[in-house]
Amino acid sequence: MLDIDLKLALYEVDDARDLEVDVTIRNTQNRQAPLNILPLTYGPAVLEVRDAESNPVPLVPPSVPPSGDASGRIDLTPGAAVAFHYRGSTVFDAPLMPGNYAVRLRVTAVPDPTASGRRCELTSAWVPFVVAKRVASPASEGES
Repeated sequence: MLDIDLKLALYEVDDARDLEVDVTIRNTQNRQAPLNILPLTYGPAVLEVRDAESNPVPLVPPSVPPSGDASGRIDLTPGAAVAFHYRGSTVFDAPLMPGNYAVRLRVTAVPDPTASGRRCELTSAWVPFVVAKRVASPASEGES
């Protein structure tokens, strides 16, 4: 089994683009676990954000990862972990309204470490955060 730990550097930010998300994926089973880390390097492709009413918050479109590249595959040994850091500035292209939000990691079509050939989904718990201030978007800063 792969355990996902998602933490935020700050749980309250003035601008969601200042959010910093740290994710650690640890192999908690007693055998190697295959994992393709390539999609995990693209925050907008693996992070989900929702508002206080559980509505999805749009993120920037993710970059297209290289196709056919198997170099992202690793085998996590028992007890080993891999960590990723995501910045809000690469996930949000506009400020969010002040309010309560939550973020989680969700990766689909991951090789199931417990069954050869099967696929599973890696999903962390939702972690709440608050956007405390309204920040002007760059387009509205020049308007009077």
